[in-house]
Amino acid sequence: MVSTQFHEAQVSENNLDLYVRAFAANSHRGNVKPFNEDRISIITKLSPEYQDIRLFSVFDGHGGHGCADFLRENLASIIA
Repeated sequence: MVSTQFHEAQVSENNLDLYVRAFAANSHRGNVKPFNEDRISIITKLSPEYQDIRLFSVFDGHGGHGCADFLRENLASIIA
């Protein structure tokens, strides 16, 4: 099941004094399949230890959505 979440725009400051005013993600199905197996993950604070690290990910569900679903749900906790 694919979930769609909308959040208020946030201003994020990193160590270089650059600002991310907003972020968005968009994905759509192609012409071959009647469904989309891609998954997207946007994490603004990787973990309590790595609060300044953002993770923007696109997982291509090329051969099925199983691996893309797993990575969307687990990659951040694996690498943090």
